Amino acid sequence: MKAIVINQYTENRGDEAAGTALVKNLLKNPKIDQIDIIYNSAYKLDIDDPKIKHRNEDLRLKNAGKVGILNYLLFRKTPFNKYALNNKVMKDMVETIREADYIYVTPCGASIGIYKDWAFLIRLLFVIKENKTPIFCLNTINASGNKLFDFLATKVLRKSKLYVREQRSKDYLQSLGLNSELGVDTAFSLDPITAERDLSKIGLVVTLLDWHPEFKGRNMSEEVLNNIIPAISEFCQKNNYSIDVIPHIGEEPETSYINQVVSKLVETGLSSSKIVYRNDIKTSDEYDAAISKLRFMVGMRYHSIVLAAKNAIPFLALAYENKMREVCRYTNCLENYLNLQDELSKNDVLEKLDSVDMNIEIIHDKLEKIYKQDLQRLSKLPLKELED
Repeated sequence: MKAIVINQYTENRGDEAAGTALVKNLLKNPKIDQIDIIYNSAYKLDIDDPKIKHRNEDLRLKNAGKVGILNYLLFRKTPFNKYALNNKVMKDMVETIREADYIYVTPCGASIGIYKDWAFLIRLLFVIKENKTPIFCLNTINASGNKLFDFLATKVLRKSKLYVREQRSKDYLQSLGLNSELGVDTAFSLDPITAERDLSKIGLVVTLLDWHPEFKGRNMSEEVLNNIIPAISEFCQKNNYSIDVIPHIGEEPETSYINQVVSKLVETGLSSSKIVYRNDIKTSDEYDAAISKLRFMVGMRYHSIVLAAKNAIPFLALAYENKMREVCRYTNCLENYLNLQDELSKNDVLEKLDSVDMNIEIIHDKLEKIYKQDLQRLSKLPLKELED
């Protein structure tokens, strides 16, 4: 049988980790003999297998063109059907979709929601046009605020099987009269990494938030440099800890910002010999492995916290969205959470760092236990569809 993973993102280590987890799960199923991965970019996941076809070049919407896409959406299954498939990319896209037995929507954030990703939505309109059923693989789903987008998204959602990773998403779907199942992030289905931890080293993953709809009007880059980084520097100096600064994207403008963070750590008293910028990390597997060796993780990106929890590495979540609070909730670590939407002071951050540090082994044991009891099972809920 053939499965499609549709709308795979490859622009950060987190989306890659979750997508890789889904593909690995599909490869383990004896029913599946082919997996086509349809991407949101020209790049591809760092996973190869004879069963996998990476469609990152031939099935790009960019190559279908706006006219080709519009003709398909307007004329498919009408008396003017001959105009619907008048270019090769659309013909190949439709053929690929029609041949599929299962179509999984790659695990991701609120592409249907505050990110309002039109390309993501258009591909799913193709799927339902061909009378196929998208299986949402533990996504975040909510309203975008754009009436046309939300109208079309609701059409897709009504014809889908829905698995979500946030209670807020489940509540939103319920408000639309749609049932869904609540699980946890798909990356929890990756095997935990048991590595020798360097108990004198913490990890730091930072992010720029200028792009984010909920931080408009705030200079978060400066707030982090002025309030959060000095706290981390003081904490490391006090405890004689070193720090790995781990890239989440690995490209500009993140790289320049990480250099600013490193400079601020040094400026506030931390020896440069105690700081390593891990620019050697290029893949989600390398990102996962780096996190597994830490005393604990200080993360401003969602999957830095997910992968830390999976590996039973204690963490402090500096959260930019509700989904990070959700991870803290279902790992029983809400005390390890700070909301970046609040104006955090240096003392706020120091207090939380000290709290995590004092309870390091208790948190480690708690994470190991909850993973074995619940998280791995809940991260695989959408695979139930393969049992039909």
